[in-house]
Amino acid sequence: MQSTIFETEAGWCGFSWSSAGLRTFALPRKSEAAAIEEVGPASLVDPERLPAPWDGLARDAVGYFRGEGPVDFSKYPVDMTGVPEFHRRVYGIMRKIGWGSVMTYGELAAASGNRAAARAVGQACARNPVALVIPCHRVVGASGLTGFGGGLDLKRRMLEIEGCADYPGRRGA
Repeated sequence: MQSTIFETEAGWCGFSWSSAGLRTFALPRKSEAAAIEEVGPASLVDPERLPAPWDGLARDAVGYFRGEGPVDFSKYPVDMTGVPEFHRRVYGIMRKIGWGSVMTYGELAAASGNRAAARAVGQACARNPVALVIPCHRVVGASGLTGFGGGLDLKRRMLEIEGCADYPGRRGA
């Protein structure tokens, strides 16, 4: 497995990958060390020397946090080794939530085939190893923003970057 870290306008990000696809993606952190810790022990690759398609992912993430969009992260393969089947189903649906759109946990549960699984959807979001590429920031509670690995301020900022003006509990709505 290999990894890289790079700086964005929102902080230090990073990701790791295997031959099967992306394994982790670290949302913006305050330091290089925190980003390295997030992507895990892997052989670090200079972000200026990334092989395809990972060179594109780093550029897209930097552009995303600059507000240059829309950015389509669905083109990057994700290694789902060891991911439970329900989470795979939820992640597949999540990857189809478009730029500037949101779904509630309940809507995502219904789309996954189990209307009563909103909490399980929340657990899948919490365990999402490749946030941003699998856009769990686009999943919100029925009454507003709820937990997010990068914090609610970052979730709000990401939705603002995407021009998402309509979601439950939005400030100023």
